Amino acid sequence: MLTYMLDGKKRASSGSLTSGPSEVQRRVDAGRQFRDAVTGVFNAKRPALVLLRRQTM
Repeated sequence: MLTYMLDGKKRASSGSLTSGPSEVQRRVDAGRQFRDAVTGVFNAKRPALVLLRRQTM
């Protein structure tokens, strides 16, 4: 059984999955790569944001 959230409601699916475990793993890996990239952007901009905040205080 697969459980997931959709529009804030918990759903459950007992039907067969059209995508196999390898497809799910590929999507998980892509999501983690995206998260790491976004984290890298925020970490790169952090010094500039700190400087801007100090200048406006």
